[in-house]
Amino acid sequence: QMRAEGLTSQRYTKYRGVVRTAVLNPKGAPPAISEAWSDAKSATNEALANSVAEFLAFGPKAADFGKFLDGLRPSEGNGNPTVQNGFEALGWKEQAQADAAWKRWLQTGK
Repeated sequence: QMRAEGLTSQRYTKYRGVVRTAVLNPKGAPPAISEAWSDAKSATNEALANSVAEFLAFGPKAADFGKFLDGLRPSEGNGNPTVQNGFEALGWKEQAQADAAWKRWLQTGK
Protein backbone atom coordinates (compact mmCIF):
# COMPACT_ATOMS: atom_id res chain seq x y z
CA GLN A 1 0.00 0.00 0.00
CA MET A 2 2.86 2.38 0.78
CA ARG A 3 4.40 1.80 -2.66
CA ALA A 4 1.04 2.52 -4.28
CA GLU A 5 1.06 5.94 -2.59
CA GLY A 6 4.34 6.63 -4.35
CA LEU A 7 7.99 6.20 -3.53
CA THR A 8 8.17 9.83 -2.47
CA SER A 9 5.08 9.78 -0.25
CA GLN A 10 5.54 10.81 3.35
CA ARG A 11 4.52 7.39 4.66
CA TYR A 12 6.89 5.49 2.36
CA THR A 13 9.77 7.86 3.08
CA LYS A 14 9.25 7.47 6.84
CA TYR A 15 9.16 3.68 6.58
CA ARG A 16 12.35 3.58 4.48
CA GLY A 17 14.06 5.85 7.01
CA VAL A 18 13.16 3.52 9.87
CA VAL A 19 14.50 0.50 8.00
CA ARG A 20 17.67 2.17 6.79
CA THR A 21 18.45 3.44 10.30
CA ALA A 22 17.74 0.05 11.90
CA VAL A 23 19.88 -1.84 9.38
CA LEU A 24 22.58 0.58 8.26
CA ASN A 25 23.02 2.77 11.37
CA PRO A 26 21.90 0.59 14.27
CA LYS A 27 22.33 1.30 17.96
CA GLY A 28 24.11 -1.99 18.50
CA ALA A 29 24.34 -5.00 16.25
CA PRO A 30 22.54 -4.66 12.91
CA PRO A 31 19.50 -6.88 12.56
CA ALA A 32 19.71 -10.02 10.48
CA ILE A 33 17.21 -10.71 7.74
CA SER A 34 15.69 -13.43 9.95
CA GLU A 35 14.36 -10.77 12.35
CA ALA A 36 11.81 -9.93 9.66
CA TRP A 37 9.92 -13.15 10.44
CA SER A 38 10.66 -13.39 14.16
CA ASP A 39 7.88 -13.56 16.73
CA ALA A 40 9.05 -10.32 18.36
CA LYS A 41 6.48 -7.58 17.90
CA SER A 42 7.72 -4.04 17.40
CA ALA A 43 7.38 -1.22 14.92
CA THR A 44 10.96 -1.84 13.79
CA ASN A 45 10.38 -5.56 13.19
CA GLU A 46 7.24 -4.74 11.22
CA ALA A 47 9.24 -2.30 9.09
CA LEU A 48 11.94 -4.97 8.58
CA ALA A 49 9.29 -7.48 7.49
CA ASN A 50 7.88 -4.96 5.00
CA SER A 51 11.38 -4.28 3.72
CA VAL A 52 12.22 -7.95 3.17
CA ALA A 53 8.89 -8.48 1.38
CA GLU A 54 9.56 -5.42 -0.78
CA PHE A 55 13.12 -6.64 -1.48
CA LEU A 56 11.84 -10.02 -2.62
CA ALA A 57 9.00 -8.63 -4.74
CA PHE A 58 10.72 -5.54 -6.22
CA GLY A 59 14.46 -6.04 -5.63
CA PRO A 60 17.16 -7.46 -7.87
CA LYS A 61 15.52 -10.90 -8.16
CA ALA A 62 11.97 -9.60 -8.62
CA ALA A 63 11.59 -11.50 -11.89
CA ASP A 64 12.11 -14.71 -9.90
CA PHE A 65 9.67 -13.87 -7.08
CA GLY A 66 7.47 -16.77 -8.21
CA LYS A 67 10.39 -19.14 -7.60
CA PHE A 68 10.63 -17.87 -4.02
CA LEU A 69 6.92 -18.54 -3.51
CA ASP A 70 7.25 -21.99 -5.10
CA GLY A 71 10.03 -22.73 -2.61
CA LEU A 72 7.55 -22.15 0.21
CA ARG A 73 5.07 -24.66 -1.18
CA PRO A 74 4.91 -27.96 0.73
CA SER A 75 5.84 -31.00 -1.32
CA GLU A 76 6.28 -34.74 -0.84
CA GLY A 77 9.98 -34.24 -0.19
CA ASN A 78 9.50 -31.22 2.08
CA GLY A 79 6.26 -31.10 4.04
CA ASN A 80 7.33 -28.06 6.10
CA PRO A 81 9.27 -25.63 3.90
CA THR A 82 11.01 -22.66 5.48
CA VAL A 83 12.01 -19.24 4.26
CA GLN A 84 15.42 -20.74 3.53
CA ASN A 85 13.76 -23.02 0.95
CA GLY A 86 12.51 -19.87 -0.79
CA PHE A 87 15.96 -18.31 -0.64
CA GLU A 88 17.49 -21.46 -2.11
CA ALA A 89 15.03 -21.25 -5.00
CA LEU A 90 16.53 -17.82 -5.72
CA GLY A 91 20.07 -19.17 -5.61
CA TRP A 92 21.01 -18.14 -2.07
CA LYS A 93 22.22 -21.40 -0.51
CA GLU A 94 22.84 -19.74 2.85
CA GLN A 95 20.77 -17.20 4.72
CA ALA A 96 23.86 -14.98 4.95
CA GLN A 97 23.78 -14.56 1.16
CA ALA A 98 20.17 -13.34 1.26
CA ASP A 99 21.04 -11.09 4.21
CA ALA A 100 23.95 -9.51 2.32
CA ALA A 101 21.85 -9.02 -0.83
CA TRP A 102 19.05 -7.38 1.19
CA LYS A 103 21.47 -5.00 2.94
CA ARG A 104 23.18 -4.16 -0.37
CA TRP A 105 19.74 -3.40 -1.86
CA LEU A 106 18.96 -1.09 1.10
CA GLN A 107 22.20 0.78 0.52
CA THR A 108 22.21 0.99 -3.25
CA GLY A 109 18.75 0.07 -4.50
CA LYS A 110 20.36 -2.71 -6.59
